[in-house]
Amino acid sequence: ARLGTVRLPLSSDPDRRPRQRVDFGASGKPAVTEWAVERSTPHASRLVLRPETGRRHQLRMHCLALGCPIAGDGLYSPPGSGGQGRGNEGGGGSGGGTAHAEAQEAGPARHRLHLHAAELGFT
Repeated sequence: ARLGTVRLPLSSDPDRRPRQRVDFGASGKPAVTEWAVERSTPHASRLVLRPETGRRHQLRMHCLALGCPIAGDGLYSPPGSGGQGRGNEGGGGSGGGTAHAEAQEAGPARHRLHLHAAELGFT
């Protein structure tokens, strides 16, 4: 099984609001997401995402960092990726729970964000 953890600090991008950005400087806040591939095809993968922190757009940013922007992500998907995106910088999660994301590596365009909560929890 393919799985791992993304640890990239995030902050808001003042020049491109509402976008977030990876920020290793003083304003970057820790953001951690565990991920696992649930199933995969030649053009897309279904991921299970478990955010350990709850930064804005965390799941979207971390999937982008993995090279698999979330299908239908009109804010962060690189143009031509199938995500209907307008740029290639990223952010988004909640604090606790599990999400499923269809990560589009290539293939047909999607018209809505394919990120769905499977479980919610509070800590």
